[in-house]
Amino acid sequence: DLEFPFQALQAGNLTRIRLAQLPKGRDHTLVVIGSNPDETNNALWCVYNTLQSTDAVMMTLLLQSIMETPFFGKLRTEQQLGYIVQTQAERLKSGVGRLGLLIQSDTATPDQLLDAVESFRREFRQTLVNMPTDDFVRYKAALVEKILRPAETLSDETRLWWTQ
Repeated sequence: DLEFPFQALQAGNLTRIRLAQLPKGRDHTLVVIGSNPDETNNALWCVYNTLQSTDAVMMTLLLQSIMETPFFGKLRTEQQLGYIVQTQAERLKSGVGRLGLLIQSDTATPDQLLDAVESFRREFRQTLVNMPTDDFVRYKAALVEKILRPAETLSDETRLWWTQ
């Protein structure tokens, strides 16, 4: 018999996934101050959640694939705001889609990073509106191919099944 230094939680103490919908036009900001006073880095992670539907999640994945290169090009290459600049999209266990825009910088404040992200979003909206249909079709086809591509490594397959 093995003895563990812990016990199972009672059913009433288990953490549940909770979702809350903010009123339209309402944002929520969480600011965390680091404990190291010598730390010069700032980071901003803007998160946009979608509806709890397969269509919304797929549109989020498609938006991220279209946005990835221009976001990096504008904020990292052109404006040189941070050394980590990336987009992320995923489906959470709750079924909600999530788009994340991440920047880490040692030269810009969080407010400056947020202003840059908001500016990019406004400009990018026009990029989407003006996108030729052929380009949009290519992005969709690439996303379908990516989703249907079998896992190439054991690590990829483990990640896929672990999150299911």
